[in-house]
Amino acid sequence: MGKRFSVFIIINMRLTKKLLRKLILEYLEQEQKLFGSWVEEIDKHTISSGNSVSDRNVWIEANIGRRLGGGAYRDAYELKDNSDFILKIAKKPPGETADEGFVMNKQEKELFNQYPDFFPKVYTASPEYKNGHEWIIIEKANVMQGASYDEYKFEGSGDAYKDYQIAGNNVGHLSRNFPHAIKYIIEIHKLIFGNDDYSQVFIMHAFQETINSLLLSSRRNPLYKKLSVLAVKAYNTDAKFQKLVNIIDDMDIAVGDIDVGNVGFRKDTGEFLIIDSSIWED
Repeated sequence: MGKRFSVFIIINMRLTKKLLRKLILEYLEQEQKLFGSWVEEIDKHTISSGNSVSDRNVWIEANIGRRLGGGAYRDAYELKDNSDFILKIAKKPPGETADEGFVMNKQEKELFNQYPDFFPKVYTASPEYKNGHEWIIIEKANVMQGASYDEYKFEGSGDAYKDYQIAGNNVGHLSRNFPHAIKYIIEIHKLIFGNDDYSQVFIMHAFQETINSLLLSSRRNPLYKKLSVLAVKAYNTDAKFQKLVNIIDDMDIAVGDIDVGNVGFRKDTGEFLIIDSSIWED
């Protein structure tokens, strides 16, 4: 019985390895269909594998897609085989520990796992290296456009009519995501900017100030006392807005960065998303 049992275990292990290999190949095949054939090759060209940053980037532009833009620590590339996704990749090689780009990629992956309702979906990532990921593939979202109040203060009015048209779309997006909070946010906008034809151009600034009124309770300005009353109503009547405020508070996200360019909406469902994962402080 013992010998037969040992033979059974060996055969079963072989079958298990064969099945596992089959599943891995099927997964890789699905990834290639979804993202492109480059998925199987990219890790041979990364800086984690000893390649230079310039050689890696040349390979990416030739095989994956063009560079869309970037910040201090990461670049974003389109996927020419599927425009529904973006490749985010660290700019610099890691030293003894991962550089910020590697850390941010890992952080973005973890944040989606923790708060899938408010962060872009991370589909796959490079093998972990020096406590981070050199690259990740995320869903492509529609970035919120329009007038930023901070830019307006320093750069002037810009195209008021165009900003007004875009602001109307943004109010619509916010209304669908935060249907109970939005009326109080609009009231806060009126308190700050008045109630003229362009009263909702800086709706995201009013959105920020609603959150600030909840998180910065020490303000003594009489205006903020009025804002706080409306902000509390927005918080208490809208469960999704309440959840967003709690995430911002828990993660120490800079409220001023919840603004056009840093937030957006899912392409398929229109859900509100925090897109730029480098906006909070460690």
